[in-house]
Amino acid sequence: MNEPSPSPEIERVKALLRMHARAMTVAGAATLAAILGVYIAACLIQASAKGGSSGAMGLLASLAIGTIVVAVAGPLVAASGRGVWAVVLRAGAVADGAGVALLAIWVAGLLGLGPGITFAAACKVDCVYIVMVLAGSAAVCVARSPVARHAVAVASAAVLLLAVASPFWVNGLIERAKDKDSRQTVVDLAVESNPFYSVSAAVMDQTNLVWHQAPVLYNLTRIGEYTAPSPVEWYAFVLRCGLVGVFFIAVAIVRWKVIGPAGNGD
Repeated sequence: MNEPSPSPEIERVKALLRMHARAMTVAGAATLAAILGVYIAACLIQASAKGGSSGAMGLLASLAIGTIVVAVAGPLVAASGRGVWAVVLRAGAVADGAGVALLAIWVAGLLGLGPGITFAAACKVDCVYIVMVLAGSAAVCVARSPVARHAVAVASAAVLLLAVASPFWVNGLIERAKDKDSRQTVVDLAVESNPFYSVSAAVMDQTNLVWHQAPVLYNLTRIGEYTAPSPVEWYAFVLRCGLVGVFFIAVAIVRWKVIGPAGNGD
């Protein structure tokens, strides 16, 4: 008997995966390598230092690299594709690579191979990474041409990096604030809009460190000098960035319905 032929939808999915397999593999593997490379280096440093605070700082360093890589790679990799499905698959590979890296860190901690995090903490950090990819790739979907996609991708990456770097540029805004309440508002916005602060809050039970209150930051930023930073919840950035991503998705859908899909294929 002849086997039933696969449906056109299944064949189209297979074709899309074959078309973007190389780009997806490179994006996911590079993200995974960046995070685990720093983590392995931290494990080696911790072993030579025989414990101490190097484990917590090494863990935070690997998660910080993950935050930066996702901020940059998410929108830029998404812009390299042509069509909505290319954006979804390629940007999703960045999130997948970060998720696998977090899973590996969790397993390494269980086996006692290095500083670890709980599975719940890994899921929380992954949520931060996912919404960063969502916002960046959704913004790319709004653009209609290859040039516009890359321009939007660069702008998205720049905005996310500015959010990560808030301790360095917020000093001027704090100094210009007229009163204590205004300074508190500026500090709260700078802290709650920083993805790495949400990441550090997610692993606070493992690191025993509130990153935005860490002594090293007092040499870099005036956060905490004029006013005490409010406690940060891990979902603070997730909610804000998620709303931005949903907004760009809505704009992309409206443009698609009104103008039609971009003429560059899926």
